[in-house]
Amino acid sequence: MAKNSLFSDEISFRPAKSTDATFAGRLLFDSFPRKATFILGLGDAKRAKEVLIKLFPWTDHRLSFTHAHVAMVQGRNVGIMITFPGSEIGRLNRKLYRLILNQYTFRGKVALIRRGLPLLFIKECASDEYFLSNIVVKGQIRGKGLGSRMLGMVEEQARQAGYKKVSLRVAIDNLDAKRFYQRHHYQTKAIDLESNQRVPALGPGYLSMVKVLSDAEL
Repeated sequence: MAKNSLFSDEISFRPAKSTDATFAGRLLFDSFPRKATFILGLGDAKRAKEVLIKLFPWTDHRLSFTHAHVAMVQGRNVGIMITFPGSEIGRLNRKLYRLILNQYTFRGKVALIRRGLPLLFIKECASDEYFLSNIVVKGQIRGKGLGSRMLGMVEEQARQAGYKKVSLRVAIDNLDAKRFYQRHHYQTKAIDLESNQRVPALGPGYLSMVKVLSDAEL
């Protein structure tokens, strides 16, 4: 086995719990730091993490523990992923938006609506896809094969749920992540560009990528 790989018997997965909020909120921030800071925190990274921690224990929304799994190595929490059927994304987003708005006063609500409005016109996934919303590994354990194991777990979830496609989104300028997904046979199906005014805060935009699970895998 490669020197920088984890032994398979060291890795396990479990459904997330509401009590994972502090760990999960801080780590989830690392999966979309620019967007979380700009929208959830209205430009404040610390506030964005606080919002994520507060929202995680609420049930059945886009960033809820009810759709999350935790990756563990030797009993330590080291990664988290959030997945759900693509057909559910609209409902999950609507509840998330309501919960985020509730974190702010009137002026904050107005700012949130202005910053988040363009997201409403983006189709992140199709209804026949199993969507990987967030996946992230703790910094000190990255590059040791855990991300590949987590992605394999997501694909197994998709198969068990009867889906033949897994989709995700990755920042255009996140070249390492793009290469990682390409190595695992994900292909770009769409590109969503940010407006010039939003690029300084959010980057150039996102790639939508999809993998068709082979009949052998199914």
